[in-house]
Amino acid sequence: MQKILEQIYNGELCPSERSEVCVEKFRTAKKAAVQAHDEFERKLTPEMKAELDSFLSSESDVTAYHIEQAFVDGFRLGAKLILEILEVGKDD
Repeated sequence: MQKILEQIYNGELCPSERSEVCVEKFRTAKKAAVQAHDEFERKLTPEMKAELDSFLSSESDVTAYHIEQAFVDGFRLGAKLILEILEVGKDD
């Protein structure tokens, strides 16, 4: 089995591509959101649809940046936790 650092270096491990949400609450909420979006979009003029698409694209970018930062923060916290665990007993 290849080491994680080697997999990352070789481009074989990409956490953002492996992310799958398997929670039923997510699926239910996503389905409701898509349905509400579709119903709302049917009421709009073509110009309004274009404006909505532009807004949603910008909002999606913000969400992606937030998720990326949350991943980085979580990864750093995990690394700090490991370092702290490895420090146990050194001063004892």
